[in-house]
Amino acid sequence: MDVSGAGIVEVEYSHFSIGEMRDPGFDAVEARVDFATSDPVIAVPGQIVIVSRVQAHGAPVVLSSAAPGQETVPGGDWRLVSTISYAPVYSGRMYACDTMNGVASPAPGPIEAFGQSIEPGEPAIDLDLSHVYRVQIWARGREDSRERHEEAMEREVWGANEGFEEYAVVFTPAGEQEAPVPSGEVGLRERFARQRAEEDEIARLFGRE
Repeated sequence: MDVSGAGIVEVEYSHFSIGEMRDPGFDAVEARVDFATSDPVIAVPGQIVIVSRVQAHGAPVVLSSAAPGQETVPGGDWRLVSTISYAPVYSGRMYACDTMNGVASPAPGPIEAFGQSIEPGEPAIDLDLSHVYRVQIWARGREDSRERHEEAMEREVWGANEGFEEYAVVFTPAGEQEAPVPSGEVGLRERFARQRAEEDEIARLFGRE
């Protein structure tokens, strides 16, 4: 099993994402997240949105990829939140991301999962673009996280904004797809050439004046 470093996502508005970065050359794929749903996990092209039970906190996260048939349970105290399907649409590099600030930071300490102590690091893994994936979202502490958070707020423990929930996300190949590819270097060169020609024409016209 390939396991990422332990990260910590800054959750705001009760959600965060596991998403692909769009590398140069890939056309953007429309991805509208419907937050009206009651589902705890929302999959759209390019990202998986996880809805937390706490409005704002720091949540430790680890990503992993498993081979078909490999054990995917992080541990006895982890609970399965949802199982979804995901197909890479860009480069296949998946990152745990803050709600507002991009890629999550390394966690302040290790996460115990998959029978090991996962040290702080970049919460990212690489998926094979030619596969679609069965994705399991596991959580620890989620079942009473809202109640514990509200209790902390009532006691005015303002610094206690971390540790209410932990997440482990496991990607397992579950089929094949035609691998997404960039729109093409030729297309990019053509766009740059047209831009340069337009700039040269503007310069020529101003030079005449």
